[in-house]
Formats: sequence, C-alpha cells, structure tokens
Amino acid sequence: MTAIAKQLDAKLKVWRSPTAQKVEKLVADIIALADRETINGKKRRSAKFDSDDVFLKDKKSFRGKTPKDMAANHDRYLYGDR
Repeated sequence: MTAIAKQLDAKLKVWRSPTAQKVEKLVADIIALADRETINGKKRRSAKFDSDDVFLKDKKSFRGKTPKDMAANHDRYLYGDR
C-alpha cells in the first residue's frame, strides 16, 4: 500500500462520518476521472496510429538471406524494382 493510501486509510478511521463520506466521494470521483482519461487517451492514441501512421501500416518484410547492401537498397529488397 502506498504512503498516501495508508494516510487516507488512517484518516478515514478518525474523521467524523460526514467528513469521511465526503472524502470517500471525492477520491472515488478522482479515480473515475483518471480511469476515463486513461481509457480515452488509449483510444485516441491507438486510433491515431491506426489511421495516420504510414510506417506502422506497412506490413511488407524481406524474408530472404539479408544482403550486405540491405541498408543502402532496402526499398529494392522490400518492394522490388519500380
């Protein structure tokens, strides 16, 4: 358990009920907000990569023995002569 979680747990035991209930509600709201931001952020990032990044869309690969001039002529090996 983190230090903040331990502190919150200890404080909730000593605060009067109305205060403890308010704090619990606020903490629950903060956790829900963080979860929503995390989920929405993941959706935005993955959608952006799926739709915009040409490099990540490229599924071709060279399956033969790697030639010594691969770095200089990688397009020729991946896509053939054009």
